[in-house]
Amino acid sequence: MTGPAYRWERERAAALLEGSRAGTGRRRRAEILARDARRAARADTGVAQSQLVDEITPWWWRRWTTNDDGERRTGRKVALGAGLVVGAVVAGPGVAAGRGVYRLLWQRAPRVGRRGWRAWGTAAGALAAVLAACGVPLGVAVRLDRRFPLTLIDLGPWWAWLLWQAVFALVTVAWLLWAWAWGAVPADAVAPPEKNSDGSWRETPDAERVKLDPLAGEPVAEVAPAAAPTPEPVVKLAADDEDEDDLTCFMTPNLPDEEDLAELVALTDLDDVDIETEKKEGSA
Repeated sequence: MTGPAYRWERERAAALLEGSRAGTGRRRRAEILARDARRAARADTGVAQSQLVDEITPWWWRRWTTNDDGERRTGRKVALGAGLVVGAVVAGPGVAAGRGVYRLLWQRAPRVGRRGWRAWGTAAGALAAVLAACGVPLGVAVRLDRRFPLTLIDLGPWWAWLLWQAVFALVTVAWLLWAWAWGAVPADAVAPPEKNSDGSWRETPDAERVKLDPLAGEPVAEVAPAAAPTPEPVVKLAADDEDEDDLTCFMTPNLPDEEDLAELVALTDLDDVDIETEKKEGSA
């Protein structure tokens, strides 16, 4: 069983979790990425879905329209609803287009790797500066007059409105890349392709090549042979020496020295002489 493609959820979740506070959107995104990483790990190992429910911070609408006790705040809900309607008319198509572009980038992420948000933000800022310098109107105006709410939104030139939608789309892509911590993806997460766009094989630069010569490089330092271990001295007690002396007197016989041997030989010769004298006298 093959799980979904890995999009560095663990690294991105760790980057978002660092410095985040409980109950915020940043903590919610970190928890979602950590949950996706756990699900992908279980899918790769073939483990069934866990029965435990991952606790995720509620989304922003619920956090803003309810208090800590779960009671709804009607006034905030009405104000936020009106603001969302105005925002959808002013920048809704641009935000939707930006989310679509981000979805395409998300699908291609396993083959591309890190995605930076600064380029998209710079492009949005440059386009907004050009439109403002040229005096291009926003294309949408909000009016509060006696005909409210019929004249709440006044549409201007459609072409100006479309140009500003491009700015909103670029801002949305930049914000999504930053919010989901795509900058935390390792720089070398994706290996370069083996072939170029024209079909030719990619040449490995000299800096990336590995020398296979075992004798190349720095000389191998000689290792001195290890010294033989010195025997530890055996400490004997006085009582042990006395015991050994006592045993030695029973186990080791007292051998005669050279003087004792000479006396024994002399005595043997005298005994032989006495025996021969007694034999002569008896025969006489």
